[in-house]
Amino acid sequence: IRETDITSVNITAVDITAVNITTVNITAVNITAVDITTVNITDTDTAAAVNITDTDTAINITDTDTDTAADITTTTDK
Repeated sequence: IRETDITSVNITAVDITAVNITTVNITAVNITAVDITTVNITDTDTAAAVNITDTDTAINITDTDTDTAADITTTTDK
């Protein structure tokens, strides 16, 4: 078959057990809003700190977990 025109394809269900992707090149992604409920960051690299760079006017961190405090330690390299 050299050329086939397909006007419509209806797929009801696709079960995928494994997908291996070696390289994905994405030129642009526009995201308007992302709601994240929980983010756990664990620094296992003792040689380097966790560096958070703020390119906006402020870093807004809201702790909604009343059981555990939001522990933030800031250090400035001289």
